[in-house]
Amino acid sequence: MQKQKTMRYQTSDYLDFDTATALVRKLYREEKYALSLLIGCGIFFGLRISDLLSLRWEQLLNEDDKFVIYEKKTNKRRTIKIKLMLQYRNRIEMVMSQT
Repeated sequence: MQKQKTMRYQTSDYLDFDTATALVRKLYREEKYALSLLIGCGIFFGLRISDLLSLRWEQLLNEDDKFVIYEKKTNKRRTIKIKLMLQYRNRIEMVMSQT
């Protein structure tokens, strides 16, 4: 009788930066804006899905270059910096989608 080969799996895999960026851009080109933004924020801010779903536009579009969240899993306070160009682009997209 042969011994079965045991497979090892990691609990999580990762995407390299170029692949992650390509995914976000592809979703955007396909006009899947919400999914593109959700995945982009998760990748670039390093947030878990539970924290992403609690984000509000006011946090991303405020006049500061940062926002504060309390992580759901760890209950830790975390300050996240946003590039001003991202804020500007998101404001334009939000205004365009309302017209």
